[in-house]
Amino acid sequence: MSSPARGANAPPRPQYMLPTDVSLAFRDRGWRPRAGGELYFDGLGGTNHPHLHLRLSSQSLVRVNGDIRMAVKMLAWSDGGQGRGGGGITFIADGEVIRQQWQNHIQNARMNASMAEEFAYIMDYFTAG
Repeated sequence: MSSPARGANAPPRPQYMLPTDVSLAFRDRGWRPRAGGELYFDGLGGTNHPHLHLRLSSQSLVRVNGDIRMAVKMLAWSDGGQGRGGGGITFIADGEVIRQQWQNHIQNARMNASMAEEFAYIMDYFTAG
């Protein structure tokens, strides 16, 4: 059974980016995937610690040419020492900035220049649009 034809005056249906398209947008900026499809950025083209850690939604939430913030589930910085006296800091959880004073962490965390630049780019986008 086919669906009824849409009227000539009906607005077009929105087109959504696939989760893989959102991931590729970050990968084009130098993010690297690891197990589970999560993305990592160490500023040197790899995934070594310290690094930024990005978790994206597995659902198609972002319209084509839309706001990619809707797809970001989590952004954190990790030094790899979780459980050994080190750890990480989460900055975005469920698409919301949870640390408004994020700029202070650039100097406190061991971020190389490339990592600090990418971190500031994302956080500026989330806080200023």
